[in-house]
Amino acid sequence: MGRWQRRSRYGGAERAALAALAAPPPPSAVPLPTASRQGGYHVQIGGEKSDHLSAAAHISAPLTKQVDPSVLDSEDAFMVKPLFKAASIAAIAAAGIAPAMAKEGDAQVVELRQYKLAEGRRDAFVELFEDRFVESQEALGMRLVGQFRDHADPDRFTWIRAFADMPSRATGLNAFYFGPVWQANREAANPMLVDNDNVLLLRPAAPDLAFAPAAPREAAGAPGGAVWVVIEYLWKTPDEGFAAFFDERMKPALAAAGLKVVGAYVPLAEPNNFPRLPVRDDRKLLVWFVRGDSHAAIEAALASARASPRWRAEVEAPLRDAEERAPQILRLDPTPRSALR
Repeated sequence: MGRWQRRSRYGGAERAALAALAAPPPPSAVPLPTASRQGGYHVQIGGEKSDHLSAAAHISAPLTKQVDPSVLDSEDAFMVKPLFKAASIAAIAAAGIAPAMAKEGDAQVVELRQYKLAEGRRDAFVELFEDRFVESQEALGMRLVGQFRDHADPDRFTWIRAFADMPSRATGLNAFYFGPVWQANREAANPMLVDNDNVLLLRPAAPDLAFAPAAPREAAGAPGGAVWVVIEYLWKTPDEGFAAFFDERMKPALAAAGLKVVGAYVPLAEPNNFPRLPVRDDRKLLVWFVRGDSHAAIEAALASARASPRWRAEVEAPLRDAEERAPQILRLDPTPRSALR
């Protein structure tokens, strides 16, 4: 599929969102969405059918972002990044909150999201996602750690979204999924999604195992390597010894073989505070993330680690005893705009 024409793709909904920025703040804010539902029809949120929230369901806070109306008439106003940033700010303005960019401690809550896509539609989905859903989420305080094509399955897409905490997650997801950017693009995205409910809601396995704070995003298409996500399925919850074992023995043994663990996470034992996007209820697992120059390089380093005397003495037997079954390994190729690459 060829590159889309940039300026012709934006419809009335997105232009209206931009125009709304020039308007004065509303006289009063309206309350945060509650558990009450409006009946009669449904909307799609990331492929899931959910009851519609009232259009008045926004977050209460003063509007702080204003834009010069003349910007809306300039030639550059509809270039890609300015548009998405403005549309993102419009989403925030609609919710009545000020933009909050990712900062240190921005990955204390993580979603590992695995999607099954319609056959042959992954490239189109990646292009839509990276054009429309990167800045629009980050401007709302969420962090996109990375987006990936599955190396072994042409119809799988995996991405990692992070938050500072659970209240930030609820705020960001409500603002995004009921804001103008998602509403304007969901009809394009949803038909490409076959299943998007394979989601783990996670927290760092230890303070030093969270993803490093976000760095400036590299230019699209910058050289990248490979990322592996290893999901360890355990007999017991990771807090019953395995998280400490991973941090104190397994991670150093991997590092000694040249594999730097960029993050390790365990299930977050809190209720899903945005239930319109389901998450798995698995509790007995630990997920670790590594990157390398290539899949072959990661494979070789992992083989070297497993063959080392240190691994055999300190890791092999305890790991075998802790594993309920063989780990799941996601071999991932970063997309052009993935931060983790």
